[in-house]
Amino acid sequence: MFASFAIFGMVPVVGFAAVPMVFTGLSDNQLFLIACVITAIALSILGSLKARFTDKSYLRSGVETVALGGACAAVAFFVGGAVSRAL
Repeated sequence: MFASFAIFGMVPVVGFAAVPMVFTGLSDNQLFLIACVITAIALSILGSLKARFTDKSYLRSGVETVALGGACAAVAFFVGGAVSRAL
């Protein structure tokens, strides 16, 4: 569990930090979009791997994991924005 968290948890950071080294001149919005796409791919892979241990299909498990991760990210984004406006 820890290895999975450490490996897949670093994917967005690597996507946001390594992409500017390869593709210079990208705006912050473009970097954020690329990091989101890389994260969605990683979550779909993680969900598909999870399907090996459940009775769900690889596609359904991958989509479910991406949807749940996206919902969690959206909640964190909006809560962070609300806290920042409140301070």
